[in-house]
Amino acid sequence: MNTKLISIALVLIFSSLTLQAQDLDTLVDVGTHKMHFNIWNGTGIPILFEAGGGNDGNIWSNLVKEIYSITGSTIITYDRVGYGKSEYNPNLPDDKRALITNGIDALEKGLQKLGLNKELILVAHSYGGYYATYLAAKHPSKIKGIVLIDAVTSTFHSKEFMERQKKERTKEWLNNIKEQSEPLYFECLANAETIGIMKNNSIPADIPVINLVADNPPYDNAAENERWKSCHQEFVKNNPNRIGILAYNCGHYVHFDNPKLAVDAIVRLSSELSTEAEKAAILKRYLVYSNNYTNTYRQQEYEYWHSERDLNNWGYSLLTDEKLEEALKLFELNTMLFPDSYNVWDSYGEALLLHGDKEKARKMYEKSLELNPDNGNAKEVLSKLKD
Repeated sequence: MNTKLISIALVLIFSSLTLQAQDLDTLVDVGTHKMHFNIWNGTGIPILFEAGGGNDGNIWSNLVKEIYSITGSTIITYDRVGYGKSEYNPNLPDDKRALITNGIDALEKGLQKLGLNKELILVAHSYGGYYATYLAAKHPSKIKGIVLIDAVTSTFHSKEFMERQKKERTKEWLNNIKEQSEPLYFECLANAETIGIMKNNSIPADIPVINLVADNPPYDNAAENERWKSCHQEFVKNNPNRIGILAYNCGHYVHFDNPKLAVDAIVRLSSELSTEAEKAAILKRYLVYSNNYTNTYRQQEYEYWHSERDLNNWGYSLLTDEKLEEALKLFELNTMLFPDSYNVWDSYGEALLLHGDKEKARKMYEKSLELNPDNGNAKEVLSKLKD
């Protein structure tokens, strides 16, 4: 069975820190509807987190407590229109519900009611990069710094790309999205108009930006992924206020694949915008975090070495590289080392099928099914092999 390596979000406890989170979970009336916010009250410049398309504020749960513990800053996460606990504006048609101008208007009203509409540091992932860009363009004196995490750039959405996207997003495609996520569906409906708006907005050159870009961007097409990275390179080029960092071996959700890299970038920017006294306190807390993280990561890394999952993923990487013979040997070794795992027999069977050895593959799948009668993949493959 082809199991992907899932990123491990490290949860660290800082017993030596005295900061206590005052988590405010609240719905704020913005006039036409209610917006959901989570607030950790602190000092210094507040940090507002912008989620990507399809995600609510919970996407930041693996970072915010660490960021709060280290920086002591007020932390703000929220759900955009329709996501999580946030409501829709009932006065807007479907194609305007998630339009960026309407989303920003609701956000600003919510921040004003919370008394958090002054200076901000922004952290934005993916589609949230448009929100960060729009806020920075609209309020250049209020936005003191931005951390972009594999965020969208307006230059990536070229005319050719938009034409291809329009063809791909058929009525059937949109209906499928609506079944999966209604708020994402509304974002898709407003996408083209939002991109048109963003062509006329950019982050002012004097606002400091740390730009993290994924080594493995979100598109299936290799050319598009390279263009994604190229747009990010152009974004930071020849601007001393922008720092570009390639997140090696990371996918689109960089803050999942390498949470420490994201934490480091946010803490770095926050400390640079702090007073000297605040910097010293932040550094002291950061060193505790870094030591704990490194030690915990090393422990988990050691436990992972030569584990069943490690060898299985190694085998699939060899298949990807079209090294079938080496992959077969590795999958076979895994069945010897972990004979009670149904998954290793399933994987070995898959590799044998690719090799053309149907009879031996059938035996591997039968062994997998014997160990786990609920293995639907093995049942499906064996059914096909009988035909």
